[in-house]
Amino acid sequence: MNFRFANDPLKSFTILIRPFSFSTISSPSNLLFSLSASRRFAPALSLYNHLLTSGAKMDLISLNIVTHCFSQSKKPKLALKVLDEMRKRGFKPDTVSYNTVIKGFCDKGQTQEAFKAFEAMKGEKIKPTVYTFSMLIGLVSRFPSDSQLALDLIRQMIQFGLKPSLISCNSVLASASREGNVKFAKIVYAFMFKSGISADLVAYTCFLDSLCKKRSILEAKLVLKEMREKGISPNLVTCNSFVNGLCLNGRLNDALRFVHEMAINGPKPNEVTCTILINKLCKETCLNEAVQIFESMKKDGLVRDNILFSTLLDGLCMEGKMDFALSLFRQVADSDSPDLIMYNIMIKGFCKLGQIDEAKRLFLEIKEKGFKPDVILYTTLMRGFSKLGQTDVARDFVLEMEGEGIKPDLICFSTLIEGFCEIGKFEICELLLSEMEAKYGLKPNSFIYTTLICGLWRNREINRANSILKEIERRNEKLDFRAFNAILNRLCWQEKLLEAENIIRHMAKDKVKVQDGIYFYILDKYFEKMCLKEAKGILGIMVQEGVKCEIVEFYLKLREVCGNGAVFDAVSLMRNFVGQFKKGSTFAVFLLLEGLCENGLLERFVEMLPLNCENVFEEEFSEKCMQSS
Repeated sequence: MNFRFANDPLKSFTILIRPFSFSTISSPSNLLFSLSASRRFAPALSLYNHLLTSGAKMDLISLNIVTHCFSQSKKPKLALKVLDEMRKRGFKPDTVSYNTVIKGFCDKGQTQEAFKAFEAMKGEKIKPTVYTFSMLIGLVSRFPSDSQLALDLIRQMIQFGLKPSLISCNSVLASASREGNVKFAKIVYAFMFKSGISADLVAYTCFLDSLCKKRSILEAKLVLKEMREKGISPNLVTCNSFVNGLCLNGRLNDALRFVHEMAINGPKPNEVTCTILINKLCKETCLNEAVQIFESMKKDGLVRDNILFSTLLDGLCMEGKMDFALSLFRQVADSDSPDLIMYNIMIKGFCKLGQIDEAKRLFLEIKEKGFKPDVILYTTLMRGFSKLGQTDVARDFVLEMEGEGIKPDLICFSTLIEGFCEIGKFEICELLLSEMEAKYGLKPNSFIYTTLICGLWRNREINRANSILKEIERRNEKLDFRAFNAILNRLCWQEKLLEAENIIRHMAKDKVKVQDGIYFYILDKYFEKMCLKEAKGILGIMVQEGVKCEIVEFYLKLREVCGNGAVFDAVSLMRNFVGQFKKGSTFAVFLLLEGLCENGLLERFVEMLPLNCENVFEEEFSEKCMQSS
């Protein structure tokens, strides 16, 4: 048939769809191909539908073109149905058919459907190609990535006798790097080496990055050396990954030296490099050096964004250098508008130092500049006022938030309850519990309950604490051991040891685990203050809770030998303990004397004096122990 519009597939298609045309067409594949090649997928699919309804013959090539059109039109499920049409017409889908369908699912990010098609392909004994695997590896290496699945696909490729490409290996390395999975990264890197696949800049950078994230800095250094030996120059991404790895490993001086070399030999440090260094310097409280780098960025024409300003401000505020922080903050205010995060950092810094007036002034400035304070800012102010004991003012902020259309969250109420617990106003705490649930639909969490229980225990409000515990049990909630330990840490730091001990006793009773470090801290403080009976009380709890450490082992063994009447063994045991732990020497003597007294061995001990125990009883502390006993 001679078409007048042979060069225009769309006009040819218009003629073809007339009812009489189908019987005269020997094969529509050429027309379908023309429409597909010119990306006129809709007309091509309309032609396919007309061919189906008319019962016209179609070959495998035509149906593969239709599959391609559906996939390119983001309709991979319809492309999959074309494979069923192939089977109805007596054709067997081939590699092209399945690859087209899989590509359609990969383009839409439909991982599960892509792998179903892949399994069906293998089920029909159709051998996947390198292209099949490359598509699937690319799919699972995107965010969110699955490096384990990507590595499994590499293994399957090898089983099918196919050699993975450098691009596929790079995709798996990038996925492993993103996840911090250095184990898989090493497997892929080793495979590339054995298979003779030469790593390129991307492969080296991804592998080095995964090593740095897992703090394998020595191996990362070897990779960097190998790159240079093979004539591959590290780029900024590579160098920044290495700088970050050095900082993660606490090798700040090495990181500074490496960046200095970058400045001389290239690639030149950029904003990311400086941000990594400033962040680490602030964490290490090397604020002068952080400020120097920050100032040098301006000279070098590097952009200092609000994230970088916020990092430096936070470091200054954490160290209480509020004058310097305020000066820097005003620099931002003069050149650009500071964001809410920066205001929050400054307000938090002033609150930490108890300079609540300065914090309130900045809060009012936010409103003057047209910003709308968020729940984080309000919570920061609540914590500041609560810290100063102005809990009623802090509570008023909830009403102000309500007027601004801001809903208080769990952290707000947790801050308020913690503040009122500190001053022993437990009635208000209970009112807040009711209010947060009834008025705002917020269910108290384990942290809030734990804060309240600790406050009640500290103030010996045992009946009220038991009532709250029953409510927790009724709600099927659990106490938060992390919250307990955080509160205990704060009490220890404030040297409120009796309050801490009271909480520990109740924690033991309610099967809540205490961090071992808290026991040791309290013991050390009691040793310093010569509170030996109190120290023994803590030791008893440690024994009861099964804490494993040298002092517990010594105490249990001492009780055993004293119980057996072995006076000399008891003294020798104490001598060995004192030789290793000078700080607890007085306490060890106290435990010895108490053990001897409890077992009626004190007279025998006196009769045996002097013992050849290398001056166990040093005059400096024996007198104090006798007095305590």
